Order: sequence, then C-alpha cells, then structure tokens
Amino acid sequence: GGSAEIRDNLIISNTATWAGGLRIINNAQATIVGNEIRGNVATNSAGGIDVDCCGGSRPLIARNLIAQNDGGSRGGGVVVLSTQAEMVNNMVVGNKAELGAGVYLEGSDAYPVSATLTHNTLVAGPAGGEALYVSGAATATVVNNISAEHTTGITLTAPASSQLALDHNLFWNAS
Repeated sequence: GGSAEIRDNLIISNTATWAGGLRIINNAQATIVGNEIRGNVATNSAGGIDVDCCGGSRPLIARNLIAQNDGGSRGGGVVVLSTQAEMVNNMVVGNKAELGAGVYLEGSDAYPVSATLTHNTLVAGPAGGEALYVSGAATATVVNNISAEHTTGITLTAPASSQLALDHNLFWNAS
C-alpha cells in the first residue's frame, strides 16, 4: 500500500537488478509526472519505471521523458506487471530491452494487466525492439500515440481472452 507523488525530478544513471529508475510495488498508488528518467539500467527488468503487483494500484505516468534506459530482459522504458496503469503524454525514447524496448505489459489470470496509453511518443534507439510488448492476461487501450523506428510496433503474445484496442495511432518506419 501507500502512496507517492514523484514530480519534477531527475532520475539518472542508476543501476539495479529490478527497476533501474523507479519501482512502484504492492498496490502502491503513485503519480509520476514531469520527471526525466534517463540512462538507468536494470539487469532483469524495467530500465526506467516498474509498476508491479497486484491489481490494486493505478498509477498515473504523465509528461515524463523516459530515455536511454536499459531493461535487460524486458521493458527498457516502462514495465507494468499484474496491475493497472495510465500513461499520458510521455516521451519514451531510445530505450532498450530484449522484449519491449519501449513499454512491456504482462498479466496473469489472477492479476491481469489493464493499461491505457494515450498521446505518448515512443521512439526506438539503435537497438530497435518493440514499441509495445503485451504478454499474458492483458487489456490495453492505445490511443493517439506515435511509434517511430522500432523493429516492431506492437507484439501481442497474450491468450485469446486478452484485448488490445488501437485507435488513431501512427507507426512510422518499422522494419
């Protein structure tokens, strides 16, 4: 539980096993607004921001620069696991990870993901990767976003029960 407002900070050049920049866990409520989250490294997951477990939180991630982070195996910019999140007006630029260089969403049957991405700009770095990677039990609503230079715009590996709604997005120069 608990809550936090994380506003107008520089979160730069940190290293961790999980979540190089920020980690919001255990149903914590968070407002993450106006930050520069840059150059962070996580060896396992979430170079920039990790929102994790267990369905009770719905953090707002808005107007941040999330750039040049390395998420290792998944989620270079942002990871949302087994909970909810709303991302609005972020610049997610030049991040890298094996899966989901920009944003990685994954849920389970017990704790599905519900995420809304609106008015974000996702630009790949030299490594390419997916702008958005969706896995497991997930519902994602993706509206008015721009994705540029990613190897893949969206990868969906979720079960048939998962839902992905896309409306008015631009995917540019995906290979």
